[in-house]
Amino acid sequence: MRDLRTAIDAFSTGPSRRPDSGTLEQQFRFGPDFEGFAGHFPGHPLLPAFVQVLVISALARILAPESGALSRVDKAKFLREIRPGEEIIARCRKFEVRGCPAFEGTLDGPEGRAASMTLLFEEQRKISP
Repeated sequence: MRDLRTAIDAFSTGPSRRPDSGTLEQQFRFGPDFEGFAGHFPGHPLLPAFVQVLVISALARILAPESGALSRVDKAKFLREIRPGEEIIARCRKFEVRGCPAFEGTLDGPEGRAASMTLLFEEQRKISP
């Protein structure tokens, strides 16, 4: 999984932006050689939903590195296909749900919104010695 996260980072196309203190934006262009397209689907490559979730999760970790483990994906809507070479803008905004970090994420391209989702993270637990 770590290799896929590293591969995702390699396909960012510029510096991230912080339009406000709780939001992060990053542009990506996943080329045809991106390993996330492998097998999904031969002859008709699409960016898999789990990779789209990983993109938003990566931005969430930048916004709040202290967040615990991803525990739930809510309100996920995958509205259209993302194909190799398409420039997308990923946006992530932090908020809280019952005291735990949550993130609202979107993926937009030239043809409009491709996906939206809410990621919920467990509170990081401290382990006593």
